[in-house]
Amino acid sequence: MPNHQISDLVARIKNAILRPRGRPDQSLPTFTIPARSAHSADTMAIINILQKEGFLQRSSAPEGPKGGGRGSLSDAAGPYGPLRGFACSIDPVGGKPLINNIKVVSTPGRRAYAAAGGHRGSRVSTRGAGLCIIRTSQGIFEASKAFAAGLGGEILLKIN
Repeated sequence: MPNHQISDLVARIKNAILRPRGRPDQSLPTFTIPARSAHSADTMAIINILQKEGFLQRSSAPEGPKGGGRGSLSDAAGPYGPLRGFACSIDPVGGKPLINNIKVVSTPGRRAYAAAGGHRGSRVSTRGAGLCIIRTSQGIFEASKAFAAGLGGEILLKIN
């Protein structure tokens, strides 16, 4: 299990974008979310935001516990039995993915915060092109929506 699940998610997205797709049946860059990350509230909130903004599309939903049996060693053991991961694909526009650059801003060793209202000098500015995701006391939001609600918080990701 990775120490920082958000960094693991970003690495999976970057690898999917950079992976060559030589086969015609694999037209969209895809990546898999492992079971432990799939059932993390932070990871799921980030994926839902990226899906709403049109950066990703979810190929399959996370499944619940398997019926019967103990499962294989690759299954993550949840409180109600083995859990399953799911796959996502990156939506391309004109043959190129919408995500050019995705960066983890706040890491376990260096936290970055934005004040409520999104002041001009904050690190949140994407100069109108891109998306910033913030963890607030109310949950994980896109920066513009959090600032409109008068919330500040930890800057998780910047996407251009």
